[in-house]
Amino acid sequence: HEFMLDVHRRLHELKGANEPLRRVADDIVDRGWLVCFDEFQVTDIADALVMKQLFEELFAAGGVVVATSNRAPCDLYANGIQRQLFLPFIPLLEARCIVHSIEDSKTDYRLAIGNTSESAHIYLQEGDDQGWNEAQRRLIGRTPRIVKVELKTASGRLVKAPRADLNARAAWFSFDELCGGNTGASDFLCLAGAFDVIFLDQVPTLDMRDLNRTRRFITLIDALYEANVIVVIRAAAEPSRLFVADKNAVLDEGHGDLIGDATYLHKGARD
Repeated sequence: HEFMLDVHRRLHELKGANEPLRRVADDIVDRGWLVCFDEFQVTDIADALVMKQLFEELFAAGGVVVATSNRAPCDLYANGIQRQLFLPFIPLLEARCIVHSIEDSKTDYRLAIGNTSESAHIYLQEGDDQGWNEAQRRLIGRTPRIVKVELKTASGRLVKAPRADLNARAAWFSFDELCGGNTGASDFLCLAGAFDVIFLDQVPTLDMRDLNRTRRFITLIDALYEANVIVVIRAAAEPSRLFVADKNAVLDEGHGDLIGDATYLHKGARD
């Protein structure tokens, strides 16, 4: 998300210039010829439309790409809006990158514990007021001094934090405040840069009929994780039961590009 937001920002700055994508690609390679992506995914039509030319220019400039993804190249942007415009990118990626599948691995690395620090992340069940208050006491160290804060993304979009403690660099949100409206990666990256601790309350159970909020939730956690933000969550269910993969659910056609089909899900959820 951060990479493509930066690409679009640079393209906006170069509006009217000759070969803007080539200039963006040259700038990227000038900073480093090895470009690494964790969780490579395409969920936005604006990204999909420029992907082929951008990567053509990256490879032509001498760039080398290493990426991890939940999808094979042929499944990227599955069910996405106007996917036919994205399809020419797939053979380019397959021709220039060696694809290694770990689907048959006995270890699900997504479930591997990478940080055992007690203060890294706190996950609480709904109604656990004692744990919630203890987390605040431990991470803030005092009674929070709550104020309203308005932030701006790199593109100038306004992001509101209705409950924040600026000295503690902490903020409190309900799930719907962050994932129930018109929010996206740029908003979450802005919050991740402004706060060291995020308290997220009232996280509900989700299912296949609620893909908009589910996709935003995934993007939010990705952004906070990458920025090393401490996350305190109070939710309606334990993590393994927070998303219910109901294969009989009726999906809206416009939701395909948010998560895609069942190939995205863990094998156990698909079964």
